Amino acid sequence: NNSHSDQIPDNNDTVQADIYKGGVFLGCQYGEAAMYIWAIGILAAGQSSTMTGTYSGQFVMEGFLNLQWAKWQRVLLTRSIAITPTFLVAFFDKIEDLSGMNDLLNCLMSLMLPFAVIPCISFTSNHKIMGTFKNGLFSRVFSIMLSTLVISVNVYFTISYVSGLGITNWAFILFLVIAGLLYLIFCT
Repeated sequence: NNSHSDQIPDNNDTVQADIYKGGVFLGCQYGEAAMYIWAIGILAAGQSSTMTGTYSGQFVMEGFLNLQWAKWQRVLLTRSIAITPTFLVAFFDKIEDLSGMNDLLNCLMSLMLPFAVIPCISFTSNHKIMGTFKNGLFSRVFSIMLSTLVISVNVYFTISYVSGLGITNWAFILFLVIAGLLYLIFCT
């Protein structure tokens, strides 16, 4: 009874799930309202993530670049940078393709994590920077072990994602290998 019910077969066949089909499934199972609640939840999760990134960007811009802008100007600039590309892709592309973009963005974000985590662990473990508030031995070892685990899982999923794209061009594969080696050197 849902207008998108053609996306989900009415049998026990396995379906390739993604964010779009998750909402369609909820709409088919629990009514059209569930699909809209799902959409609002996905939008709220995206906004939460975006705001976290843009607030940190605002603080960096304000502190490191020593820019003294009015709060509304910083908010307007950072929100525009965050939302414009997503809006353009959503507006000019089919909604079914947004899950592929979501996978790509998750892959890219997982690769960016060490660029924030490794300096954070290094700085908070440095007595010269933190003084008496520096990480203790247990905290440092635990942070390094947890970061190593997370980075390893992210590298595995990135390799799985890129392999699944089916790209066989040797120059692209060579570029990925060199970029991957440089990335691993940075992480160690």
